[in-house]
Amino acid sequence: MHPNEELVRREADAWDAGDPEAVVALYTPQAVYHIPGNNPLSGDYRGHEGIREYYRKTTQLLGALDELDGGEHDLIANDKHAVRLIQIRARKGDRRAEWRHVAVYHVRNGKIDRVWVHVDPQSVVDAFTTQVGDTVAGDSYGAPW
Repeated sequence: MHPNEELVRREADAWDAGDPEAVVALYTPQAVYHIPGNNPLSGDYRGHEGIREYYRKTTQLLGALDELDGGEHDLIANDKHAVRLIQIRARKGDRRAEWRHVAVYHVRNGKIDRVWVHVDPQSVVDAFTTQVGDTVAGDSYGAPW
């Protein structure tokens, strides 16, 4: 297994384990995580604090779902990048959505330095995550949706 594939798999395992500090430890201090679109998760998350914010917002949004399914289609890596291909299916109430998620990781000195996410179709992700975000807007975390 290529070291950058292993790095991204460790990041996925830390997410799945619910360990935000283990996730953050895999990123450079100047890392940027870019989420496209016009939805509650969209934007650039910078540095370790930004990665923590993205983790919090994402886990909060995913936790509000009634169903979440899907899985990794593939993960490929070379000496500078890793690319993770994921198929996602989700449900909140009677609303269902399905999309493809591609994350391109740029690795520097053994840590994740940049992540560019691409989703298809973007309009489905924007509408669905905005609807779900509206349901968690008033929760105890005070998420800035």
